[in-house]
Amino acid sequence: MNQILFNVCQQLINDGKTPSVALLKAKAPKSVHLSEIISTVQMWKANPETFDSSKLELPEDSTKIDKPDTLNNEQLTARVCALEEKISHLEALLQKALRQ
Repeated sequence: MNQILFNVCQQLINDGKTPSVALLKAKAPKSVHLSEIISTVQMWKANPETFDSSKLELPEDSTKIDKPDTLNNEQLTARVCALEEKISHLEALLQKALRQ
């Protein structure tokens, strides 16, 4: 699964929205193929807990990053948004853990 789509899907879920092909297509970079979007939505429908960020297990190749010169502005923006969301989520988890 495309990591960008995973992040967009997770963001929709965090916003209280149900991931759909239309929502993912609207939020994903234009370079993402429709077949990838459909596969992501099918995966979510079959196994929604896969997208639960508290149980997130990244695949081994998730650390692989495309060279920046091959990424377009939309892809970079999507990555920055996804990273900011992950940071916010981690900060919230840290604050929760510190309160306990």
